[in-house]
Amino acid sequence: MAGVWTVVLVALLAGLGAASLAAQEQPFVHQWAFANMDQSSLRGADHGPDMALGPPDSDVCSYEGARGWASWEPDNGLEWIQLRYQQPVLAVGVTVYEALNPGAVSRVCLIGLDGSVREVWRGRDTVSTCPGAMAVTFAASAVPVHGVRVELQTERVPGHNSIDAVELVGYGTDDPDGTLFTRTPAVGADAWRDVLPTLATDLDNDGWPDIVAVGIGPAVRNPFVLLHNEGDGRFVDRSALLAPWPMYSSSGAKAADIDNDGDVDLLLTGGSVLGGYRPRDVLLIGEPGAFAPAPVLSELGDSLNTSTAMWWDYDVDGWIDLYVGRGTFEGTTAAPNALYRNLGGRGWANTTREAGLEVEFHRRGSPFSLGTVAGSVAADFTGDGWPDLFVPVGLSSSRLFVNRGDGTFIDQADPSLGLSSNKQGVTAGDINNDGNVDIMQTGFRDDLTS
Repeated sequence: MAGVWTVVLVALLAGLGAASLAAQEQPFVHQWAFANMDQSSLRGADHGPDMALGPPDSDVCSYEGARGWASWEPDNGLEWIQLRYQQPVLAVGVTVYEALNPGAVSRVCLIGLDGSVREVWRGRDTVSTCPGAMAVTFAASAVPVHGVRVELQTERVPGHNSIDAVELVGYGTDDPDGTLFTRTPAVGADAWRDVLPTLATDLDNDGWPDIVAVGIGPAVRNPFVLLHNEGDGRFVDRSALLAPWPMYSSSGAKAADIDNDGDVDLLLTGGSVLGGYRPRDVLLIGEPGAFAPAPVLSELGDSLNTSTAMWWDYDVDGWIDLYVGRGTFEGTTAAPNALYRNLGGRGWANTTREAGLEVEFHRRGSPFSLGTVAGSVAADFTGDGWPDLFVPVGLSSSRLFVNRGDGTFIDQADPSLGLSSNKQGVTAGDINNDGNVDIMQTGFRDDLTS
């Protein structure tokens, strides 16, 4: 790579004369992508868009060993990835590092802070070495840039074409890019790179949010990960506190103070949206420096799948209640979602039927189960002081259940809430400050976010 980099650097410096004097007074910045903005298709975690972040790290020219983003299908025509960079620059160059079957890059564009898209190169990629790098140089961009789009014509080179990294080079600017957060290393947390759903909550009431996640692995019983926030940018691995309860979990841990003692309690949810793995859920009561298992409802302790769970006080009695999604993608679960009422710290009652929430969200025999797999959200959508329930439904209309204030709900589904989009996530908030709660739900793959 050293020889390639030397050629690229000389080419870039030769092109800097076209940059404005104002730009040249700013510091010269080389940076790698830190986030994925969008892509034409996904190819799983091993070849997903995150594999194109950071500097190049692939030196193996095989599909199994190469580290980089690859399209879902090989030889599939136009494919593309769009990457985000931390610091806006007046760009003068882009270098695309290709990890597998190079030579398919067909177009490179810059994404400006104003949303503009500027094509800076179109042509035939002549890179033939694997791994290899293609450098593009151009006059300094007129507007600050924080994104790069790389397009490939995948039929040009047979097999999967992989992008390992994309470097953006330019003059730094003082223009803010609207980013509220900056990426910073979490010292002590790097040992757990691959995790499933992550929860941030202050487990020990020291004023610093801790992290709970599920380690990804091939085993059916994977470890829950607990990283304690030391308050100085460091995390200490205290996963041993949760070690007695390893399990496969698609939904991860859910935190709430279920007994109103001021300590955070945890529900460790068990099960997979793909079906097959259905370990028992575990309810843990928070104690100083430890967790203790609590009696679990028989419905939570049996073999039913828990794809998602949500704490909320639906009857506004001051005791947190629980709503559970039972769905899978394989239609193998014969149980709908469930609602459990907290009986003032003395136990729990399944109130699904009496609350009017015993709903078959998918018809029997559909590719999905009766329950749902996406996260639900509770908010006062009607402004009457009672929390309502919004449930995204895959391949069907999402459902809004309005709280009547007497322990029951009425289904007020609206076609405008989405008919065919495969909803996978949802959040709610007053995004335009008009006093009304708005909903954002995300789709999967080719479905649109709405």
